[in-house]
Amino acid sequence: MARRGMAVAAGVLLAAVGVVGCGPEKGSSQAGPAPVATVTVTAAPTAPAVPTATGTPAPVPGKSQAAGDAPGVSCTEPTVKAGDKVVIPGARPKQAIMFAKVAQFACDPGGGHFVGDKAPETFQFAAGAKAQLVLDDGTYRDVLVGDLWVHIGDCLDGGANVQPPLSCSNFPAYEITQNAKGEITAIKELWHS
Repeated sequence: MARRGMAVAAGVLLAAVGVVGCGPEKGSSQAGPAPVATVTVTAAPTAPAVPTATGTPAPVPGKSQAAGDAPGVSCTEPTVKAGDKVVIPGARPKQAIMFAKVAQFACDPGGGHFVGDKAPETFQFAAGAKAQLVLDDGTYRDVLVGDLWVHIGDCLDGGANVQPPLSCSNFPAYEITQNAKGEITAIKELWHS
């Protein structure tokens, strides 16, 4: 949009120069040079953020992402409780076991998200483990661990069975808390990481 506005302004400026460069026509009774046209060139206004294909606003330059912000805004790593890990499931959890890769936060042109670049590990759930899923508005819902397992599996299968206000992330990541035996005692889906 800015380039088009600049091109139009340049065209108007060239036309004005053309008018200024012309003198009176032969046989004209006009005395003196032709009147000078004044052209003011202003910068085109900045275009507002355009929604992406997913319906989320495009990144706004200079805005920082905090934990809970929509993804792709910047590359600020969300806060994870000391001692917790972030994992990316690779298969539907079953029989109190989850197969997942330990994840690290990474940045790319779309913003920041968690990626797992090591081999999957096996994580056992402790009896009474607590689970939370994130809703579309960024708030959390306490769920039964079995419901979390179903959600993870449904998302890995493409998300067709996931009903709002739940959804699946392009970069699914879960924060886990483990006990001294390494069992998961709490698991929380991260906001569309």
